[in-house]
Amino acid sequence: MAKLHHRMPIVVERDLENDWLDTEITSTTDVLGMLERSAGVPLDAYPVSRLVNKPSVDGKELIRPIE
Repeated sequence: MAKLHHRMPIVVERDLENDWLDTEITSTTDVLGMLERSAGVPLDAYPVSRLVNKPSVDGKELIRPIE
């Protein structure tokens, strides 16, 4: 992921999204368990328009691959 962004992103399985955002879940064991379950989630990476960096621009066309 470092090639894509300098921050430390995480990816969680779709069925864990609500748990990940639950502020009541604070156990280190539970949090690490969610990350372990999410290891290997398949991702696709491709270039998109630089307009994605402008908050004033929105639309599905922004996530279409560019050449």
